[in-house]
Amino acid sequence: NYNNFNNYNNNYTRAGNWILAVRRDTDGIVLLRCLTRDEYAVLPDQIYGLPVIGIGDHAFAADAPIPDGGEIELIKISGGRISDARKSGDWILNAREKNDYNQAMRELLFPSGLRYIDSYAFYNCRELRKLRLYDGIAFRGGGIFMNCRELNQIEIIQERGDQGAAAYFAGEFNRELDMMILRPVPPRTPARSPDGEIPARYDGGGTEYEIKIRLIFPEYWELYEENSPAHHFDYGIEGAGYLYHHCFRDRKLNLIAYDGLWNRGEDAYQRPLPIKTALKLAWRRLYYPEELYQDAEKNYKDYIYFHAKDAAEWLIRERDLSGLAFLLSKIKPDREALSDAAELARRLNFTEAVALFLEAARGRNQKSVRDRFAL
Repeated sequence: NYNNFNNYNNNYTRAGNWILAVRRDTDGIVLLRCLTRDEYAVLPDQIYGLPVIGIGDHAFAADAPIPDGGEIELIKISGGRISDARKSGDWILNAREKNDYNQAMRELLFPSGLRYIDSYAFYNCRELRKLRLYDGIAFRGGGIFMNCRELNQIEIIQERGDQGAAAYFAGEFNRELDMMILRPVPPRTPARSPDGEIPARYDGGGTEYEIKIRLIFPEYWELYEENSPAHHFDYGIEGAGYLYHHCFRDRKLNLIAYDGLWNRGEDAYQRPLPIKTALKLAWRRLYYPEELYQDAEKNYKDYIYFHAKDAAEWLIRERDLSGLAFLLSKIKPDREALSDAAELARRLNFTEAVALFLEAARGRNQKSVRDRFAL
């Protein structure tokens, strides 16, 4: 029984190819070694009808020794089918072949019933950039994501309300993190036809999710400076990001504390937020305004208005049409910013954005004419 992840990202329909060493525990399956060549990788929710509940130490470290023992099963998953990797010989790998695995993996979706991950589980997964996981996971031991230097996007599906995973990643990394918290969308009632029948084409399968919160946790630096006369190293922190990474209280995100850091960002820990980072941070809070109070909203709006040209360029290069519409309706950039944005969109052949900017300019011109006529 191999369950995949549906109705969230079409990239993942190509995933799900694994060579695994697994152990059956009393209440589920523990993954002891995991090898894949998938770029968008999805771990199975179930194996042999049992939920996948744990990921063992060094499970994704391709060069780690292959575990052995009578209770350990070596299996291959491909196209949703499970086979015996011992019989097929798929587990007979030399050192070079083993090192080829997990090196293409850029994104990974965890099983929905996963309970824990052990030490050094993702050691040396150097290309891993994005994780998608469910809340309620226990991170046991240290170095779980050691040498995962590209990992900077975390998406947490919040079904039980637990925010421990968000607190863990914010505390574990000092790099810039783009963190998204999603929640299930309540099932939609299908529209009925005039005769009262439910349309046959209605598809109610799968679970859909919506973004509840999306936050930027800026980078900060931990510095050690040699103090020769005292024969020790002095420890210091630079970067306003340190405060953002530590705005959790009892492992729960405190959005009031997060927003309250905005006015401290210019002088905290000697290094202000770069414009690009500050812009993304302000934008995420406005676009997903969970518990966003009026004063904080004004601070973010003022900043984006002052940097409207940079904001428009970022959204154009991301080809984010809905974001540009939000920018025009909520921030209302001035004429110069609109003109520059329209020219950039034209150069990049983003015709939908050009039309959006022209429509906004036309609306302002008409308003200006009406104002002059009223005078």
